Amino acid sequence: MQSYYEFMLRGLKEKLGMVLFQLPPRSKYTEERLNRILDTIDNRFNNVLEFRHPSWWNDQVYKTLSKQKISFCGMSHPDLPADVVQNSPIVYYRLHGVPELYKSPYTSTQLKAIVQEILLNSKVRHAYLYFNNDIGGSAVRNATEIMGYIPSPISKPKKGSKAPSITILIFRKYKPVSML
Repeated sequence: MQSYYEFMLRGLKEKLGMVLFQLPPRSKYTEERLNRILDTIDNRFNNVLEFRHPSWWNDQVYKTLSKQKISFCGMSHPDLPADVVQNSPIVYYRLHGVPELYKSPYTSTQLKAIVQEILLNSKVRHAYLYFNNDIGGSAVRNATEIMGYIPSPISKPKKGSKAPSITILIFRKYKPVSML
């Protein structure tokens, strides 16, 4: 694992943000499994864990990751809780599309609620919002819209400001069918 971190650091240098680890949907929570994962992670990096089984959405996991300074990846997904989990100063939230995975757009109300939840938490210093609902161009439209709800999108907060900075990311696996 250490060679993986070193490879990323050499290639990305100062551009390296979060290191995302994704677990398969069949991987259920156990304390032993969590400890094995934590034993392999280098805490000198900003790590985020994306679990894909609902058993990981629990306070013990949030607290354990928080102590290790590892972000829990919350997400909007048809089969998982939609909580914007804020267990560390860095929030990482993926919007996959609900009810249709990778397709469904989000409403203005949903987007505003996500931003407000992040902005109201004074412990959050940075948030990554990652749109993956790209079939039909929903990701681009939603990312463009959500930027209007953020005080200063894709920027660092002003010195002395308590507001977190928020970065918007769009995953483009599929070619958009239409754009507004």
